[in-house]
Amino acid sequence: MMRAPAWGRALAVESPVLAVTELRRFTANVCELPLAERRRLPGLPEARADVFPAALLTLLELAQLSGADAFRHSLYSLRFGVAAEMLA
Repeated sequence: MMRAPAWGRALAVESPVLAVTELRRFTANVCELPLAERRRLPGLPEARADVFPAALLTLLELAQLSGADAFRHSLYSLRFGVAAEMLA
């Protein structure tokens, strides 16, 4: 999540829940930025700055299609769940 580095706080301190309304505001701001400015966003790898607006718009579309009002951030990917099931 970019909210933590943008505010100078540790990721562990931030809520893992991101409301779609907050994501919508953030996306509008990011889409207005030129590529050079997006490359300087805290927490965003420079190599992802070019595709970042498209990724945000994709998340918003997914939220609209699914009726979701929030997303939950996790540092664990699907492979952690699959590994836990296999080890159980």
